[in-house]
Amino acid sequence: MITNNPNQRKVFLIAITILLAVNMVLLSFLLYKKEGNGKVHNRPDRKTMISNFLKNDIGFDQNQLLQYDTASNLYRSKMKSWFESLGANKNNQLKKLVEGNFNDSIVEKLGEESAENHQTMEVNKLTHIKNIRALCKPNQLAAFDSLFTKVFGKREEGVKK
Repeated sequence: MITNNPNQRKVFLIAITILLAVNMVLLSFLLYKKEGNGKVHNRPDRKTMISNFLKNDIGFDQNQLLQYDTASNLYRSKMKSWFESLGANKNNQLKKLVEGNFNDSIVEKLGEESAENHQTMEVNKLTHIKNIRALCKPNQLAAFDSLFTKVFGKREEGVKK
């Protein structure tokens, strides 16, 4: 519920900005964890899990798997650099907030920028999934369409636990 009270609106927008920032940090941690034991809860990493799904459940051949691997590496590289720039941008946003004396218009503008960044991330992720689907042969599309939500859903369930 957005109110006309400037103080409540300011608190609401600051809370949204903070929650978006925390969300981005959490996502970057989960997607780009540091080198370690290489596994989370003894599960294969996301790329391996999807490769296995494409090979075993969809029937990708070696050429398709190679194309997936290339597309996946490009996507990961793109997202890594995007997250790095997002971190630098977050510091700039906080400076603008202070410089603007936490003015409502600054808070609103920064909240909109954060929402746009989140939208960009989601569009990139969904486009990547679309590009993986485009690698399917016509006889593989039905299997991909009916099964991919289970694989991606498993990844999300693992993140929530």
